[in-house]
Amino acid sequence: MTLEYSGKVALVTGGSYGIGKAIAKLLASKGALVGLAHHPDDGVAGAETVAEIERKGGMAFALSAFLGPEGTAEALGEAFLAQVEERTGEAAVDILVNNVGGGGFSRVPDTTNDYFDAVVGKNVRVPYFLVQKLLPTMRSGGSVINISSAAARLTNPDLQVYSLAKAAQNKFTQVLAREIGPKGIKVNGIMPGFIDTEVNRPYLEDPANLQAVLKNTALGRLGRPEDIADVAVALCSDAFRFVTGQIIEVGGGFDTVTPAT
Repeated sequence: MTLEYSGKVALVTGGSYGIGKAIAKLLASKGALVGLAHHPDDGVAGAETVAEIERKGGMAFALSAFLGPEGTAEALGEAFLAQVEERTGEAAVDILVNNVGGGGFSRVPDTTNDYFDAVVGKNVRVPYFLVQKLLPTMRSGGSVINISSAAARLTNPDLQVYSLAKAAQNKFTQVLAREIGPKGIKVNGIMPGFIDTEVNRPYLEDPANLQAVLKNTALGRLGRPEDIADVAVALCSDAFRFVTGQIIEVGGGFDTVTPAT
């Protein structure tokens, strides 16, 4: 399968680290112009990612965006389109990867309003309103990829808020696919299992946690960001032109997660 994205434009949120960085690098290596959005505190990492892409002949630019309760997806969309128009002469997009998200351990008695709003906001509100902002400029044949989590199907009480947020994101993926399919745009979701990223490393540094994760993963290893990137970029290709509204688990057979202590 040949993946070729010359002339395509992509936005990847959370693009300076982990899964988002791997997706941005792969899209750029295949010819796409990639805008990677990062948290304001990650400006150095964003610039380094852009420099790495450019050293290998790719095209990319970084966008600083705080996509928390006080930040807006709409402002990011406007900034992205302005940069694209400056570089290409047209404010248009072909690929949107909603990768920013995250959430920690919390049961119902421990959940604050601020924590709930932050987790649901990053995982549901941001993708929703970023799609709303970019949809009028998304070209036919385009793709939306929502990076979800295996937590969406788990019943671990310690992941109460995160699980419900990712489950809601999955439903958004499925309904959006029906809504914008007539425009020739595909929408799919990916549910990673335990991936070896900067976000997960503090948890995995505990040998007991690491062994529990490996024991509960059929392939017996942690996932790598590239494992997710390969699937995400393939889903945007013409080889998967008739695949939409799907939630694809890429977790090496990950089954469950050790409860927090």
